[in-house]
Amino acid sequence: MRSGLAPFPHLAQNGVTNAFSGRSDAIAPGEIISLFGDSLGPDAGQSASIENGQLPRTLGGSSVEINGMAAPLFYSQTGRLNLQVPTDLNSTSAAIAVLRNGERSNELSALVVPAHPGLFPSTWNQDGSINSTTNPAQGPRHSRAPAAAGIECSDTAGRNKATRIPPTLSGRVGALP
Repeated sequence: MRSGLAPFPHLAQNGVTNAFSGRSDAIAPGEIISLFGDSLGPDAGQSASIENGQLPRTLGGSSVEINGMAAPLFYSQTGRLNLQVPTDLNSTSAAIAVLRNGERSNELSALVVPAHPGLFPSTWNQDGSINSTTNPAQGPRHSRAPAAAGIECSDTAGRNKATRIPPTLSGRVGALP
C-alpha cells in the first residue's frame, strides 16, 4: 500500500461471476455480474438509485469499463461490485477494469457469449430466510426454489422432505433454447 493514499483497486483472479449462479466461465450482453477483489468501492456498501430510468455509471467513487464502455452499476463496496454488462457489447472477448477515485485496477479478460443465464442456488423459506438443515421450513409452509432447480423442499403437511421433481422451466433466452 502506498503510504497515506488509498490502495489501488485490484480484481481477484476469477473475480468475474454471474451475480446469481456464481459461474465464472463467461459473460453476456445485459447479464448482471459481480466483480470481486480489493479496494473496488467504499468500505460501507452503496446501492444505486435509478434516475431517469438509468442506473449510474459511477457509484461510490467506482466505475467499470468493459471493452472501454462504462457499465451500469447496482452496488459498490470494497470487495464487490454488482453491475450489468453493457447490452451493446459485441465481441467474443471482453477486457474488464475498475476505476476507483482515479486509479485503474488490473484488467481481467472474459469470454463473451450470446446468453449466460443464472439462478440463485439457494432455496428460501416462506419468511424469506435461506432454507438449510439448520434452518428448515417451519409448520405447514413450503420453501421456494427457482423452478429450474427441480427440488421441492417440503410436503403439504409441513414436514421437511427434499423430493426430486423434474424441472418444468422451458423457454428461450435470446436465440438460445
